[in-house]
Amino acid sequence: VCDVSAGQCKAGVASDAKAVPWLTKTTPKPKKPVKVGCSECSSSQTCCSNGQGGYGCCPVANATCCSDHVHCCPPAYPVCDVSAGQCKAGIFKNTKSVPWLTKIVPKPKKPV
Repeated sequence: VCDVSAGQCKAGVASDAKAVPWLTKTTPKPKKPVKVGCSECSSSQTCCSNGQGGYGCCPVANATCCSDHVHCCPPAYPVCDVSAGQCKAGIFKNTKSVPWLTKIVPKPKKPV
């Protein structure tokens, strides 16, 4: 039972009930974000910077990381055309292209 006038918590309503001072709430500290590094990407993926101090995993090995920090291109189409949202086989205008890939956010590995 809270006795607001006395600033105490009592074990019951009787006048001789054991009392303890009540506790003051504290503001919780925000949790620090988990930093995920390149070691979280598998060998079948390519680690690319996300431009904000973290990393993402491109879903293919030996990929090219695009300058938008979100996409990547497979090794057969290594040129990122950010304006077109495509990966090209070369730098020439009529070069064959494919849609670019979106990086995934790696999950921290659990300690062994």
